Amino acid sequence: MTFVSYEFIGFTFLVMALYFIFPLKVRYFVLLAASLFFYWTAGWQKMIFLGAAAVITYVCGLLIGRFRSEPTTEEKKRMKAQAQPEIQTVDLSEAKSSGVKSSSAKSSGAKTSSAKTSGAKTGQPDQ
Repeated sequence: MTFVSYEFIGFTFLVMALYFIFPLKVRYFVLLAASLFFYWTAGWQKMIFLGAAAVITYVCGLLIGRFRSEPTTEEKKRMKAQAQPEIQTVDLSEAKSSGVKSSSAKSSGAKTSSAKTSGAKTGQPDQ
C-alpha cells in the first residue's frame, strides 16, 4: 500500500473512524494496530525496524527517567536568574533624603535638589 493510492485513502478513513469510535483509553492501541498493519503491508523487514525502534525508544525513556536528577535549590535559583535577567533600579527618594550629592553637583558647586526642596518646605529662601 503506498501513500498515493485509493487503498491508503480508504485505510486512513477507516482508522479515523475507529479512532473516534473507541474510548479514549483504547485510542493509542488503535493507532498502534493501524501503524503495525500499515508496516506489515509494506513488508516484514519494516516490521522488524518498527519493533526495534519502539523497544529502543521505550528503554531510553526508562533510562532517562531513572537517571534524571532533580536540580538543587541553588541550581533552580541560578537557572531562574539566567532565564530572567534582573533589572537594577535606583530609588531616588532615598538619595534625596540622605543628602547624597551627584558627582556633577560636587564638581560644579551647584545646589542639589534636596537643598532646594528643603528650603521650599520650611519657607526659608534658598541661599
